[in-house]
Amino acid sequence: TEPGLFNDYWNTAFQLTIGGGMVIFPWFEVNFNYATQSFSNNDIASKEKLQYQGVEDVEGGSVHTKMYYGSARFIAVPKARTNPFIELGVGAFKTKADDLTVEGVLSNSMEPVNGMCFVPSIGVQYAMNERWSAYTKYTYAINFNKDFAPGDLLLPVNATEPTVGDDQRISSINVGLIAKF
Repeated sequence: TEPGLFNDYWNTAFQLTIGGGMVIFPWFEVNFNYATQSFSNNDIASKEKLQYQGVEDVEGGSVHTKMYYGSARFIAVPKARTNPFIELGVGAFKTKADDLTVEGVLSNSMEPVNGMCFVPSIGVQYAMNERWSAYTKYTYAINFNKDFAPGDLLLPVNATEPTVGDDQRISSINVGLIAKF
């Protein structure tokens, strides 16, 4: 979702989150999560932003983010089959980007960034049986580092000023399975 350039010129590509945890109380769980996310560059829109008129294709420019965080899940109705929940996560992230190139014309890069992440979520889980539950949740991850500047990948030929960075914000709806042992 943020910064605006990131939202306008990159598309969601590969997303995967895995985790593990334990139940402390029926209404409270503690989890560890690893998330990897890739965002592919929209080369058609980027060509216009780069102010490039030639026939060569825009290549590369994918952004890759990895997040490692612990979370606390608060379950509203622990004994019910359908359980709404709120989850709060805190941890670290790393984001890097592939160079964006137009063959023989330009090659732009973005500095890798890392820092702290805050990952609040709200969702609902449904107990299919004693061991398996399905869930869906809305997550709004904030990766704190004002140096995240995907606009650097979209600088036109001969541009000398880098773009202003901002925190990376990722909004997603996740679906998954929980196995209890």
